[in-house]
Amino acid sequence: MFSTSGYFTRIICFALVSLFLNISQGFSQDNTPVVLKGQILESGTGLPLKLVIVAASATGDITETNDEGRFEIEIPDLNGQLMVNLPGYTKRGIHLNGQNDLTVYLVKSTFGSIDDNVVLPMHTKASRDVVDPVASIKSSDINKMPANSTDGLLQGNAPGLNVVRHSGFPGHKTWLSIGGVSSIYAKTQPLLVIDGMIHEYNYADQSVIDGFSFNPFDVVDAEDIANIAVLKGNLASWGSNGSNGLIYINTEQK
Repeated sequence: MFSTSGYFTRIICFALVSLFLNISQGFSQDNTPVVLKGQILESGTGLPLKLVIVAASATGDITETNDEGRFEIEIPDLNGQLMVNLPGYTKRGIHLNGQNDLTVYLVKSTFGSIDDNVVLPMHTKASRDVVDPVASIKSSDINKMPANSTDGLLQGNAPGLNVVRHSGFPGHKTWLSIGGVSSIYAKTQPLLVIDGMIHEYNYADQSVIDGFSFNPFDVVDAEDIANIAVLKGNLASWGSNGSNGLIYINTEQK
């Protein structure tokens, strides 16, 4: 005589065994490391770079490239990130996206790269991930500029930024605008932010003494500047003050 309860019991047992086997197989697959291979080359010459540090972000495992610029490293899967670093070159973060054989090109730090970090008031991003138009000036570039004031460092180094000096006196205030004058009566100068704090500098328009107006940028020593970012978009997150763009000065924290 056919037993319905026994039939369903066998069905349930079979399903549980199948589920257990599938889970076990999944765990065994997830725990199996993947060997990632690749080569590191210099972007300008195409020559291999040796002793490049290659690190897996997920595990922290580190290896180095050989004389031919090649490397092998074990990683949990092909969906993580690989960090590539060599002194004198821009550090790179490579998202694998399923790739198991990489060819990575490094750019010397003296040149601009899409992997350069842009320090913004709220966060730090790679140049390739920045949505708003931005010009970044690094400390290494600042040290090469002949300027007697901090705002003078911006002259000719931030596309779209107009820097007009009131006179030839050292330390004299300059007039700044991004993309030209947008209003006759309203303030058209960009917002100034130093180390995350808004710095008001329009007061200097009324502080003229014997034909000399003080320069609010003098509160920042050019030797302390780590980088400068000039954001040229209409920054709604900063309210109406950000409608004329923003200049962010990041000083070295000691």
